[in-house]
Formats: sequence, C-alpha cells, structure tokens
Amino acid sequence: MTIKKWMIVSITFMALLANRVLDASVMSEYPVCADGNGQFCPAIRGNVVVWYDGRNGNSDPTSLGQKSCTILTASHGDKILFGYNLDHPNLQSYIWFLPSSTEGYGGVLVGYYAEIDGQPRIGYEGGMNDQGLAFDTNGLPDAVMNPHPEKPSSWATGNFWTKILRECSSVTEAINTAKNFNFGNVMDFQVHVADSTGDAVIISPGPDGELAFTKKGKGDDFLVSTNFNPANLENSWDYPCWRYDTATAMLKRIEDEGDLTVDYFKSILDAVHQEGATYNTICSYICDLKGGVMYLYYFHQFENVVEFSLTEELAKGERVIQISDLFSQETRDRALDELEAYKRGHPTKSIIVIAAILFCVISLVIFVYKRNRKGTAK
Repeated sequence: MTIKKWMIVSITFMALLANRVLDASVMSEYPVCADGNGQFCPAIRGNVVVWYDGRNGNSDPTSLGQKSCTILTASHGDKILFGYNLDHPNLQSYIWFLPSSTEGYGGVLVGYYAEIDGQPRIGYEGGMNDQGLAFDTNGLPDAVMNPHPEKPSSWATGNFWTKILRECSSVTEAINTAKNFNFGNVMDFQVHVADSTGDAVIISPGPDGELAFTKKGKGDDFLVSTNFNPANLENSWDYPCWRYDTATAMLKRIEDEGDLTVDYFKSILDAVHQEGATYNTICSYICDLKGGVMYLYYFHQFENVVEFSLTEELAKGERVIQISDLFSQETRDRALDELEAYKRGHPTKSIIVIAAILFCVISLVIFVYKRNRKGTAK
C-alpha cells in the first residue's frame, strides 16, 4: 500500500469515527435502548435522550453514575427550614397537590411516574404537608432487610410516602408509621423527615436488617443526609461525602435565627448541587415548615424561583404538574442546552477520538519507517 493510499484510509477512518463518537448527524435510525423492560418518561432535545426504565426490576435510572440527593434541616428559634436537591438523569419530575380529605392531611409531593415491580406507578421522592411535616429520600446501595409479610408493603397503593403525608404531623408519628410497613428483603434508600418543632430523623436500613432511626441530637441545630447510611456506614455510595461536609460546614456558620434565611439555605443547596453528563440536580426546593411556604428551583438555576403558599395551592384542588412547566421557556431551554453540552463533552468520547488519532499517526510512522528501511536495504 502506498503512503498516499494509507493516508486516505486513515483520514477516512478518523472522519467516520468522529462522526459516530461526536454525535454528528447520520442518515440512519437505530434504537437507543434495546432492553426488554419498559422505558418511559423520555426527555428529548436534539440528539440528547434521557429516560427512566425498569431493567433491574425497580425504578432504576438509565445512568451508571452513583446515586445522589442532598437533604438538610435546620432550626433556630421559631424558624425551621427543610431543603432538598433532587439529583437524577431524568428531567421529567412532577409535583402533586393533594388537598386534605377523608384520607387525611393535605400536602404536596414531588417525584416521577416510574416502573416499580414491573408495573407503572407513581414514584414519590418526598414533599410537605399542611401540618408542617417535610420528608424526602436519599439513594443507598442495596441493604439486606428482614421481610415482614404480615405488614403492608411500603410500595403498595397506600404506600409509606402517602401515609406520612396524609397521617403524620410529627417525626415521632413518622417513625411509628415506618415501623408498621414491610420494606421487603432489600432496601436501597433512606428517608429524612423533619417537623415544625425542629425535630428531624433519618430512617434507614440498620445493620441487623431492621429499620434504624438516626435522630437530630438534643441541642443540635441541623441534620444533613446524603448517600451514606449513618446507621451503617458500610451501606454507603460515598463516604466520606463532599456534599455532606460542605453542607455541614455552611450550616455551622448559622449562629441565630437571623442567619437562617431562605437565601442562605439556597446558597447551601447551590454549593452542593450536581452537574454532569449523567447526574444533575434537576430540581430543588426549600420548605418553610412554620410558614407553609415552598420555594422551588429547576435544574440548579437558583436565580429562578417559583414560590407558593401551600394553603393557597391546595385550595385550587387536586392536580399534578410537570415541574419544568412552572418555569419559563428560557429556563427550560437553558437546562437542556447545558445537558446537551455535557453529553457532547463527555470525556470518554474525547479519549476515543484522541486514541484513534494517535493510532493512525503511529501506524503511519511505522509504515513509513519500514518502507524507508526496505528502500535503504535495496
């Protein structure tokens, strides 16, 4: 093969590779997922697609990144705030408004339409009720639990999350409610609960296979949870956790009720938010548990806020809204543009392209060297 032909082959190869790796447009159609389980809740913009599926028999996301989410509670005097970063690959999160009824208290829930045990269901993450109780969920690695089939399943129709919202006004009541549920033989999450007295607890799988309850200590002003289990550190995604350390350090700077503001809480959530090609902080909220007010943010854009009174919103009746629809088109576009930029700049793609170029260059050098050696030998 001549040098000219080799260069043509190499350049063609690199161009085709770059076209594939860098997501250039090609006139072909192919499935983005061929898994046999259900795929649903897609978010599509240009050539970026993220979705939710049930490939592991639950509502696992399509990303291979470790689970995330940061939750914090702080109290000083008569002020109690609860904050949450929902870190996830799926942009399609929802908010449910549930007025009080014969089922119990009214409140608001945040979560997804998800596939659980092979069935499409609502996957709640947490929320706040009209009694000043707030709660939300952190992901954990699978922990083996002792099943209690004599109790209702935590994923049943009247599930653990709706029971807390509808029937609990205090941390103590939430703990007692948790004890009455069967969490199966595996548990991969923990629930952080706070109430309007400033009390707070993390309900997690214990090392003995039963539920464990890590309460905010007497005299403590705050409680933080991320993705390590305080009752069993071996059951952790990330320990030590930089998000936990950052939030804790910032909360320690609060000295009195005047320092505990929504703006400062927002700055903490901003400091620990996630960005990347897989996981992002897709929404955040802060609850004023005394005032019954929620502050909602979309895709870690903390300069844009939707503020609402829980009492006023519940008076409008039961409804569900996609969280992104509460924000301007500009805010939604900015989120998708940023996600697309991360997808395009994923380091794996760059590494593949660089490796391919190096391979072609080195091959060409070897080819020329051997050809010259043959010419010299003649």
